[in-house]
Amino acid sequence: MPASLDLVAPLIVRYGRATHGRKRRESYCFAHYWCLHHYGYPLRLTLDGEVHELASGSVSLVPAGVRMDYDFPRAECVHTYSIFGWSGPRPGRRITPPGELPAGWGTRFRAGAENDDDRFRRVRVWDLLNELTAPDSADPFDLVSKAQSLMAARLQELPAIAQLATELGVSHNLLIRRFRERLGVSPLDYARRLRLAEARRLLIETSLPVKVVASECGYGSSHSLAKALRVATGAGPRELRRNPMQNPAVF
Repeated sequence: MPASLDLVAPLIVRYGRATHGRKRRESYCFAHYWCLHHYGYPLRLTLDGEVHELASGSVSLVPAGVRMDYDFPRAECVHTYSIFGWSGPRPGRRITPPGELPAGWGTRFRAGAENDDDRFRRVRVWDLLNELTAPDSADPFDLVSKAQSLMAARLQELPAIAQLATELGVSHNLLIRRFRERLGVSPLDYARRLRLAEARRLLIETSLPVKVVASECGYGSSHSLAKALRVATGAGPRELRRNPMQNPAVF
């Protein structure tokens, strides 16, 4: 049976700004995706029957499968949002009032929504999620979060694990130990999965030639990419494009 792709960093489905309020009450529930919202207005948000009164500037992080009922105070209610797939260790639902957000968090979230570079947006959301859910820099898992961000931003030429550890100011062994504690895999295995997940996304969501996808994700050739995909998913690039749900990766 092919190994699944278990990726901790989020797979962004949508990211942008939206305007609501034409209907004073709206309801949503995403079976497979998480939602991150930064609100520019006060509102009442009900999560699976639990009511929250949110001030302007608040943030909500809502897991997949949770029903969200919005009561908007007026028309023209603008917020920034990201909808994403996420696997691995995660917190539960979270409501953060504006006074408890890390400095500049909302500004950076909005800036990410306005950037057209999808890879930049993925890294930006990952960074902001980590700030929101693990703001204490003394947290030993914060090291893993920083390493994941560096890897996601440098897929074409991933640094060697020893170099990555040096850039993060820790020993090679400590970085490996933290990855195993947090994710249950080595940094090398995580990097492999990260490349595969991005390659799969590009093949399914874009019409880029396979050789371009291979180059974007750090593979030396189309053949190398096809071989890696077949080992991981049981399907090559053409099969994935014809039937994206065939042996789907787990995100």
